[in-house]
Amino acid sequence: RVDKESELKQLDTASEARGRMEDALKDYLSLVTAMRTVDGWQDLYADIEEVVKTIKRAIRSGKEVEDEDKDKPKA
Repeated sequence: RVDKESELKQLDTASEARGRMEDALKDYLSLVTAMRTVDGWQDLYADIEEVVKTIKRAIRSGKEVEDEDKDKPKA
């Protein structure tokens, strides 16, 4: 039991994990934004911008964001 409690204490809290995830996503978005003028990055940038816009609209309206592609077959 002591070993299990010790293992649990070493795990990050949800707040810590969320903070690291937010930082990683911001870094990734910054990279994609910086690379958007390089051939091959435009489509990824456009897709991510659409996702960001959808999320911002949903947050403003208080709605939950739904995955529009969840029922589409994957290529």
